[in-house]
Amino acid sequence: MTAVRALVLVSLTALAVLCALFIQGLASVPPDKVALHYSGGPMEGEHFQRVVPPGTNTRFYGLLDNVHELPATQLNYIMSKAPEQTGAERAEFVGAPTLDKVTLQWETATYFKLNTHGPVVRRFFEEICLRYRCTDLSPGGGWDRMVADTVRQQVVAAIQGASRGYTSDDIYSNRETLLEIQQEIGSTLKDRLAEVLGGEFFCGPSYDPEQPLDCPGFTFLVKEVTLPQNVQDQYDINRASALAVDNSRNEAAQRKIEAEGEAARQGALRDAPELTAAQLAYIYAQAQLECARRDHCVLVLGGDPAIEVQSRGRDG
Repeated sequence: MTAVRALVLVSLTALAVLCALFIQGLASVPPDKVALHYSGGPMEGEHFQRVVPPGTNTRFYGLLDNVHELPATQLNYIMSKAPEQTGAERAEFVGAPTLDKVTLQWETATYFKLNTHGPVVRRFFEEICLRYRCTDLSPGGGWDRMVADTVRQQVVAAIQGASRGYTSDDIYSNRETLLEIQQEIGSTLKDRLAEVLGGEFFCGPSYDPEQPLDCPGFTFLVKEVTLPQNVQDQYDINRASALAVDNSRNEAAQRKIEAEGEAARQGALRDAPELTAAQLAYIYAQAQLECARRDHCVLVLGGDPAIEVQSRGRDG
């Protein structure tokens, strides 16, 4: 009887283990992930089976098989002095010297996607990802460490290379310069990263898995460029001085215009012909008529002697 109980207990334990392995072999892939299916076993090890696309429903992959998930939607790497924007809970920026040897502080955002084309994403997983255990997608996990060691390094190198081609004043005050730098870095960043990693493992945010051979460039944005405080203070002083000079020039130009206008008016008066007696009489008559219409109006007519005309008020 004891042997029967032991056999039943062993059978139930084996069944429980088989059930657990079966449940472990069940998996679904969420819409924002892509998965790599590897067969497994105590004897044969893991072997690649296929890429499982995003949004795949639950299915049974195998008793000892593994399904490794990687991000399939748009990714970003943000460097900002505001820790809440970086996702790493710390401030981050790039210091890069300019042509005139001023070290600027760059805050940037880089947008990209993982290339999920089957042969490419398999190479990425086996050659790059496994070294970092990058299936750990938690903050600060293997994926974040991989991005910091690959994408970040190339972003820093690209910014420092571009910054050396311009003066600090041109970068800080010329919007067209920043747009040129954005375009330059965005168009070359993907190729720089592919050269370092040995493959086009990352593409731009417009990458379409339905067109796997088209790997567009990254989107790169300069969020803000900051001058060192001492340079910023001097820049503000120089700017204020330039504005003062401009204001002085404008005021001098306005005074010159006013003086020229007054001179022209005086010249016109000097050159005007004298009025005739009839014209003067008409003007005097009009003035007397207008004064008569007003209360307490005093009109002095020129002449020798002068004539004073007064109108009466309503109470007079």
